[in-house]
Amino acid sequence: MSIIKNILQIIGMIILIFCGLLGMLLFIMGMVEAIPSMAVCGIIILVVSVVGSIFIGKKISKTFRPKKNKINMVAENTTIIDDNPLHLQISPEEKLQRLIIEEPHISLNEGEVCYYCNTASAIHQKNVVTGRTSGGAGVSFRVAKGVSIRTGGGNSQVIRENVNEYFEGTLYITNIRIILLAPKHGFDLYISKITQLLYKDFGFEIFSGSKCYQVLTADRDNIQELVELMNSQKVFKDEKWLREHYNHMNSTPGITTTKTCDESKNNAISANFDNLDGLAFENWCATLLRNNGFVNVEVTKSSGDQGVDVLAEKGEIKYAIQCKCYSSDLGNSPVQEVHAGKSMYNCHVGVVMTNRHFTSGAKELANATGVLLWDREKLLQMMSNNEETSSNLNFNDDIKVDAKLLDAIRVATEEGRISTSLIQRKLDIGYGRAAQLIDKMEELGVVSQADGAKPRKVLMSKDDVMEKIIK
Repeated sequence: MSIIKNILQIIGMIILIFCGLLGMLLFIMGMVEAIPSMAVCGIIILVVSVVGSIFIGKKISKTFRPKKNKINMVAENTTIIDDNPLHLQISPEEKLQRLIIEEPHISLNEGEVCYYCNTASAIHQKNVVTGRTSGGAGVSFRVAKGVSIRTGGGNSQVIRENVNEYFEGTLYITNIRIILLAPKHGFDLYISKITQLLYKDFGFEIFSGSKCYQVLTADRDNIQELVELMNSQKVFKDEKWLREHYNHMNSTPGITTTKTCDESKNNAISANFDNLDGLAFENWCATLLRNNGFVNVEVTKSSGDQGVDVLAEKGEIKYAIQCKCYSSDLGNSPVQEVHAGKSMYNCHVGVVMTNRHFTSGAKELANATGVLLWDREKLLQMMSNNEETSSNLNFNDDIKVDAKLLDAIRVATEEGRISTSLIQRKLDIGYGRAAQLIDKMEELGVVSQADGAKPRKVLMSKDDVMEKIIK
């Protein structure tokens, strides 16, 4: 019946439309022929047609209007269920228990528990040139058609502004550390080293010593509530607590084991190496380097890194490091890449770190290029934080080497010639120190003897020099 009713309504609407057109035609003819009765009849028919069309139109619109079903009505009358443990009416202990992340994609210390994991971005402020101010007056002379010469100069100045760079990554909060794994400007901070945590509109700022780390996150309120909850329940622990409760650990808690459901303490280290993806392994290596006395450790950007994943310094020596987490031994390719990439980053030494070992061909190439190979055994030694086993470089006892000498050798090999004034300009040092470096390079056979005021010739490549001074 409803279908027939709808069809009849549509037919009635069509008839009323035709009647309206007929009434309009009668009205026009009555006015033209000067027949008042015809014009009035046309108006009456037009008005009735319009009123009838409106009435039937409402009926049709109601018929085709979608009806609210029971599911929609229930959805409108109920609120969205929030399953975030922080917002549930349960005890603080139960909240923390529900927040525990069983297998985060980071390496945890023994006794360390992860309570938070979500996307966030590291904010890095960079000062860049955005333009120049307009200059002063000058005079232009036309010397030919389309050619002019301008004399005089302006006093234009460079305009610089601070702009923010954003590096998206993953934020982790544990009972011991706050970690941001990002392609660049990430961090791994122990709670005991954090001096202040400030919440901002964009996220929050962490102060550790003289450094400030800015984090962009849309989850600021939940993070603040979590930190306050962990503080109230005294969940945060420091290195002293770790040493007291896990006496098998060394004095500086670093990267040790990643706990899973079926791992034992003896084989957790192996899993910690092999189960990490590329970026996670790079950040793992960066933290391992920091725990072994390296400073200014920085993970390079994921694309266009020129074969260098991590930059680090120790004893004023700069390292360019490539990190490889493979299921088989490494060949020549990583050695070639880091050997080429270290020059781009102005580093003294290239290193390849891996969870595996190296082929004989890779070892031969590393010996020829001066690249250091740190295999599985080396990483295990570094995890013990034994300074004797994790030392970075061994120099020949007969050669006294410092960072400035290595910088001077780099300048000499890049320029192809060297002089005292050139070293002064490039390294920003005094004449006496530059002269000492020249004499040292002559003693090593890197540069030729003095020939009056002429620049000295460079006799060795940088790789030859590094092979000579490194044991």
